[in-house]
Amino acid sequence: MKKGILLGAIFLFLVCSGCAGGEEGTEGSSSAASRVPARREVITVVTDLNREGTEWLARLISGFNAGQEGIRVELTVHDSQDTFREYLSSFGAAGLLPDLIGGREYAMLCRDGLYRPITGELKEDRAFASLEPELQTLPLRGEECYGAVFRMDSVGYFANAELVKDATGSAPTYPMTVESFLSAIEAVTEKTEAFGLDSEEHLIQWYAASRYRQYGFTGFDGTRFYLTGKVFREGLEIAGELYADRASYTSAHTAATPAQQEEAFRRGEVAFLYGRLSDLSRHGELPFRVRFCGIPGGRPFFEPSFLGISVNCGKVAAAYRFLQYLCFSEEGAEARLGAEPPGGVVSLPLRGEERFCDRFFSRLNLPGLKSLFARREEAAFSGLSLLPGYRYLTETARIFAPDDTILTVPEAFRALIRKEQDPELLETLHNDLNGIYALYLSPEE
Repeated sequence: MKKGILLGAIFLFLVCSGCAGGEEGTEGSSSAASRVPARREVITVVTDLNREGTEWLARLISGFNAGQEGIRVELTVHDSQDTFREYLSSFGAAGLLPDLIGGREYAMLCRDGLYRPITGELKEDRAFASLEPELQTLPLRGEECYGAVFRMDSVGYFANAELVKDATGSAPTYPMTVESFLSAIEAVTEKTEAFGLDSEEHLIQWYAASRYRQYGFTGFDGTRFYLTGKVFREGLEIAGELYADRASYTSAHTAATPAQQEEAFRRGEVAFLYGRLSDLSRHGELPFRVRFCGIPGGRPFFEPSFLGISVNCGKVAAAYRFLQYLCFSEEGAEARLGAEPPGGVVSLPLRGEERFCDRFFSRLNLPGLKSLFARREEAAFSGLSLLPGYRYLTETARIFAPDDTILTVPEAFRALIRKEQDPELLETLHNDLNGIYALYLSPEE
């Protein structure tokens, strides 16, 4: 009896299953099952973008999802107290990485083994091949590519245009020569109650590259740092003079943090503030005109973020489709124009065609920014040989000073300025930066 009931139940289950399957697969069926959309492959993505950048990416993801039937991208927000790299390392150890990872510390994430190579996919991709050569070269780590550029920022100086004009007779323009930049700082300091500069340590980061094209960030020549050479010492000497002349905010407020320096700029107490182009929207509603002047000397310094497919991704083709859309497709380039915040910049264009660039720059009241972008062939790029690990070296790396203190790189620069080029500290900084490059940032595995 029980055996007959069991067989009958199995038979009923198979019949019902067959009916449901046949009904869903019948072409033109009006059943509820036929109206259920095809199941989408869900792709997760996480980045180190700030709030405004995350909102920009969310708008792009929304546009992508609207045009897709088989893929849905979901944005995972990194809100951990850990650094982005620590956050990823913990998830990587558990095999739980999101499908796509976007960040500025690309070299270190490659070294950590968090990305899978996509060299083969990129070699076969015509859209990638249509990018400018610099953007094709940037993701290379030895012979392999592990990602593509999805965002391009720039570092340089913001100027209080009215304060500079009051002191010098003319508003700052791009490009500024090193001489006109230093002259403006001196004039503001002497003729107004404001400080000409936010802080001196930024000056010696870019000075060598503004004078000599073979150098990049902090006296790097593509192989090693040359902090003990003549050109770096020259920049250090100029920074020391600015400090001695009380031309900078930090010379009068020695413990001022970057946030406090920015607040002083916003109050009209500082003429030139060092920062990223993506900070522009924070300065858009000030009671004075702001100009982005880039790096004195005219050479652009660009800081890209990279998007790569994680080693835990099991849906590589779908993940690559979104990477392609965001990083180098014309469809994505069009969408990016509408995703930028009003009056601000999250990313410079990744495609150089005039139909994209003209529309991008026409929406911004920033004379000179288009000229800066036009000189991108001269640029030093983070991730390329002349600007390795910019964010890591300026925000994360630590130096063990001769007096047993532990310093960030900017703190080491400030100490050098205030200790009148302490030769022992300079030698230590020179050796430590080269050691950090060899350990974390060199493309050699």
